[in-house]
Amino acid sequence: MSAPPVFLSETVEEANAGFTLDPPPQGATPGIDAQSALDETWAQDGTEGGGDPTAAHLTFAHLSWADGDKDTPVWVVTYEGTCVPIDAGLGSDGASMPQTCRDVPVHALLDANTGEFIASVVDASLKI
Repeated sequence: MSAPPVFLSETVEEANAGFTLDPPPQGATPGIDAQSALDETWAQDGTEGGGDPTAAHLTFAHLSWADGDKDTPVWVVTYEGTCVPIDAGLGSDGASMPQTCRDVPVHALLDANTGEFIASVVDASLKI
């Protein structure tokens, strides 16, 4: 971890993925500690082939999906300094171009009570 874990202080909406992160309710505590969340997230999701991150930040929050499917406390593990692959397409000769990458934060969501991996989101505009 690059910094101590924090509690989310203001609502964050992720319209593309259809979820909202809110500050956890007063008195809420995660069922698993931050280091366990980091270890479990890395074991289950890594950074989608993006290599080792240069930093990881953990944020405790409350997750709500737009369709009401999931409503739970979560650890948001934000990996920075990863290489997210970009398909470069085909060159003028029809051959595949080598993949390039861009440095975009990867946000992994883990159920803060059970340790179950929920989802990961790659979105440069998502600020947690």
